[in-house]
Amino acid sequence: MRKNSIVLVEYVDSSSIFGWHRFSNDDSIAHCVVVGIVKDEDDNQIVFIMGKSDSGNVDTTLAIPKVSIKRIRQLRIGGGKNVETSRMERRLQG
Repeated sequence: MRKNSIVLVEYVDSSSIFGWHRFSNDDSIAHCVVVGIVKDEDDNQIVFIMGKSDSGNVDTTLAIPKVSIKRIRQLRIGGGKNVETSRMERRLQG
């Protein structure tokens, strides 16, 4: 994935039920969806951030193991025709 791409990620995660509860056969993994900005990638994981300012600050970092990722789709805001969107994308690249 290209750094600073805005993506929709579908992945699976562990789940648990905390504390005392009724026994159930409904225990299963969590199916998750998140939209984020690609920060980094290596052989084992992709790191996403949920927001980034033009001053360099980021909001919420999420590292997802590649083995957990089911699908990634790159998103285009405004179909690439919006001038403001293009300016923001250039800022994010910097």
